[in-house]
Amino acid sequence: MPGRPSLAITHREFRVQTDRLRALCQHIPAFNPDYRMLLAEMIALQAFYSFETAIEDIAAKLVCGANYGDGTAPTVTCAARSIADALHSMRTVGRPRPKGILKWNKTRDITDNVRHMLATTEAFCTACRNHGSRLNEIRTVRNHIAHNNRDTKREFAGVVRRRLGGLPQRLPRAGAFVLREFTPGVLLLVEFVATLEAIVKDAAKL
Repeated sequence: MPGRPSLAITHREFRVQTDRLRALCQHIPAFNPDYRMLLAEMIALQAFYSFETAIEDIAAKLVCGANYGDGTAPTVTCAARSIADALHSMRTVGRPRPKGILKWNKTRDITDNVRHMLATTEAFCTACRNHGSRLNEIRTVRNHIAHNNRDTKREFAGVVRRRLGGLPQRLPRAGAFVLREFTPGVLLLVEFVATLEAIVKDAAKL
C-alpha cells in the first residue's frame, strides 16, 4: 500500500453511499405501500453492507499504520503491511485456530477481530462499544430483512417491543416498521443511516 493509508478516504466513500441512500429515502412516499416497504428494506440492507465494508476498512488501515482523522496514532500491537495482510492476521494471530469469515456487524465481533492487533482501550474499539446497543438494534432489523426466519423474527419482535412499548397483535413487516417515525419528521430508516454514519465517524475520529 503506497504511502500512509487514509481513514478520511474510507469515510468519504462511505458518506457518498449513505448520501445516495438518504436521497432515495426522500422518494419513498411516491411509491405505493408495497413498493415503499420493499425500497425501505433494500435501503436498510445496503446501508448496513456499506457500514460493514467501511468499519472493516478502518480497522485494517489502522493496523497498517493509518492515523486517526484527528492526527493521533493508534496503539498497534501487531502491525501489517497491507489490507490483505491485516485481515489475514486478524484471523490468525494469537488464535489457537484461524477464525473463519470476519464479521463486522456487532460490537463483540468487531472488537474480537482486532483484539490481537490493537490495544483493547483503542479509540476504534471504544467508539464501537459506545454505539453497541444501537448497532445491535440495526443489525437485528437487517437480519430479519435478510433471513426472515424464526430466530430473526424473535429478535426483531424484541426491537418492536422496545420501540413501541409493547407488541402489536400482528408483528409488522420490517420494511413497514422502519418507515415509522419515532422522532417527529424523521423515518426510523433515516435514523438508522445516521447512526451508522456516527459510528464510522467516531471510529475514525473524524
